Amino acid sequence: MSKVVKIAFVGGPSAGKTTLFNALEQKYAENQDIAFLDEVARQFFSENIIAPEDRSKAEVQARIQDQILSKEQQALEANPKIIICDRSVIDSVVYAESRKLNKLSNELLERIKFWIPTYTTIYLLDINDVAHAKDDIRYEDSALRQKIHQAYLDFFARNNIKYELLSGTLYERIAKVNQAIKL
Repeated sequence: MSKVVKIAFVGGPSAGKTTLFNALEQKYAENQDIAFLDEVARQFFSENIIAPEDRSKAEVQARIQDQILSKEQQALEANPKIIICDRSVIDSVVYAESRKLNKLSNELLERIKFWIPTYTTIYLLDINDVAHAKDDIRYEDSALRQKIHQAYLDFFARNNIKYELLSGTLYERIAKVNQAIKL
């Protein structure tokens, strides 16, 4: 059996991850070889009323991380050729790092280090190409958005994790991801 191609979209809030994910999901809706895994954190926070100041607590981030890992493991068991993830297990780590919660970020990283190599391609979406927007779940302002983006850059550099910065319009981003989707 060949290795599954697993693509993750990561980045600061309002970077266009879900927009890109939804566009690809619609484009490949009929393709049974591709599994699409939507964002866990948004669903988690819509189902669990948690104050913004409590979102960085260890138990909250660990629960989110566990749900992401579980969804990805289930998807792998279904044996698709490609898995496309709106977010990844590293998001909780970077979220904690962006808030200078180093002990928590180290604990979260230790929990998922073994899983990081399962990503074939990690796309860090460029926040400079998408206007910042808030909604009922996304509360971060532009400054925190930039801080989270920088935390991703720092995390990848410090842990020697390969990633690709994904810039451009939605159509340019789709074209770039299509190059990684080899069916």
